[in-house]
Amino acid sequence: MYSSIVRKGCKGNCGRMPDMGGKGYCFNCKPEYKQAIIDRTKKRNAAKLVVTKLRTIANTEEGVKAPKDYAALDVWFKERMESCEVKCDNCGATNLWLQNNKDSKFGKLKWRSCQAHLLPKRHFKSLQTHLLNGMVLGSGFSGLCNCHDFYDSTWEKASKMNIWDEVIRRFKIMYPLITQEEQRFIPNQLLQEINQI
Repeated sequence: MYSSIVRKGCKGNCGRMPDMGGKGYCFNCKPEYKQAIIDRTKKRNAAKLVVTKLRTIANTEEGVKAPKDYAALDVWFKERMESCEVKCDNCGATNLWLQNNKDSKFGKLKWRSCQAHLLPKRHFKSLQTHLLNGMVLGSGFSGLCNCHDFYDSTWEKASKMNIWDEVIRRFKIMYPLITQEEQRFIPNQLLQEINQI
């Protein structure tokens, strides 16, 4: 089939087809069009640079958020994984497969999931690598038990677990290290223990 629609070439008579949005010109034939694209690209890059600088400032000590110390946290996990026994501190559950394979790649992932922070690392940055802020609590992923999942679900549930008296004892020791900003995250179940002192 033939069409009566005639395709128009570039207005610059170069023999090429016009670019979309080029107002009838190809990229090479319309200098102001080319310059407009270059200017627009420069503006976008400048805006991205400003955003990057703002994020950098926000992630420095002078900014709102302090940088995350992943290296120290990894050392904390590694030391605990090497020194702790494969046994849940709450219910006493053990797992023979995890005991024998905790050094394999998949075993390390499972074993790491059993290293629980008593005070959440996302809220209590000052305590995320403290020696007393960790216990072995089996996670559902590890196949040990579900105590880690249960502890992290709500503070109400955590306060009814077998380890709660030990959590309170450790919290009282770590309390002076909690920053002013982090104190708003202390749950009522632990705050009332401080008020009784």
